[in-house]
Amino acid sequence: GQRRCERVDAGGETAKRAADREREQRQVRGRGEDEERGGDQGGEEAGGAGEEPVHQTHLEDAAGDTFHFLIGSVGALMVGFAHPSTGIVFVKSLSNFYIDDADKMRNDGYAWAGALIAIAVVQTIGD
Repeated sequence: GQRRCERVDAGGETAKRAADREREQRQVRGRGEDEERGGDQGGEEAGGAGEEPVHQTHLEDAAGDTFHFLIGSVGALMVGFAHPSTGIVFVKSLSNFYIDDADKMRNDGYAWAGALIAIAVVQTIGD
């Protein structure tokens, strides 16, 4: 008979054996994850044309992004805080027009203007 020549890597393993071993490992990992999820959701039986499914959850993808997620959440809260706060400050500042004392009106006006500036700064930082 004829002898076939196969490429052998540095570890003495042929490319076909390495591919077979990787395929078996993916199948074992896939079965374990399918059991955890409660069913078979992939593989070649699912109709894929030789494509093997990627068994990775979104949480595993985002594992290193926790810090960015927290910073984004805080920024979203800061920006979401701006519109309701502006409305409350605006409505409260309208009572300033009904004050008879000019000095008190000026001081209250400065206080409400400062509150609006503070809200603007918080919203800018949140963006």
